[in-house]
Amino acid sequence: MENNKRETLNKEKVKLVQKTVKELSLLGSELKQLINIFSIRLDADLAEIRTIIEGRGITGQKIVLPSSKKLSKILKTMKKIRIKPQKARGKDFIKLQKAVRKMVGLLPRQP
Repeated sequence: MENNKRETLNKEKVKLVQKTVKELSLLGSELKQLINIFSIRLDADLAEIRTIIEGRGITGQKIVLPSSKKLSKILKTMKKIRIKPQKARGKDFIKLQKAVRKMVGLLPRQP
């Protein structure tokens, strides 16, 4: 009887381990996807900022350049960012995202 109980517990534990490993694999895949999409979005925002500041746009499209005051704020925002890329801390992702959003918010609306 004791042996049967032990076998049942072992089978349940094996199933639990398998389910946990499967979920960890899924979580790892989701993490990679999340980081990839996050990176693509921030890269796109940075490209938009650069394009507008440089006065480039689609041929024939008028670009409204930021004022000197806004450019100074954008530059100040970039210089204030204190991140440690080698540590890849969550708070660094948040700091970077907030800074990029702030800079995009400082850009003039385009026609």
